[in-house]
Amino acid sequence: MRRRTTSETEAPLDLTPMIDVVFLLLIFFLTTLSFRVLEGKLPTFLPKDIGQNAGPAPELLEPLEITIREAPGGAQVRVGSWSIAAGWSAGRRDVAAGVAEVVRRFRASDPDVRGRLSVDPAVDYEAVVTVVDGCLAGGLREITFAGG
Repeated sequence: MRRRTTSETEAPLDLTPMIDVVFLLLIFFLTTLSFRVLEGKLPTFLPKDIGQNAGPAPELLEPLEITIREAPGGAQVRVGSWSIAAGWSAGRRDVAAGVAEVVRRFRASDPDVRGRLSVDPAVDYEAVVTVVDGCLAGGLREITFAGG
């Protein structure tokens, strides 16, 4: 038995449909692409040494220093140069009322006063909340916290 050999002829590979599909995909992705808008970049035109604020910068207001430190009898609260309480024997409400009164005195001379609260790390949170409540009762709305 003799094997029959067929001559295999190679069919030419037509690349035209594949190139068409590639171009269609390229056009699809280019038309659906959306670029991300830069966030946080606002175009501004600020004045250069002219206008109302051309002079020297105004003096910054000094904040009202409020400190809470750990003392042998408890926490000691100071508002500016005033000592409010040595310890908490007077009671939390009395301490908050004392802080509010001193803050009102400072705000009478400067209504735009800001507070800076410096707390010793050993002081409990209840003391800090009491002093902040007193500051808010005295009308002090801007309080920043500083490291103790």
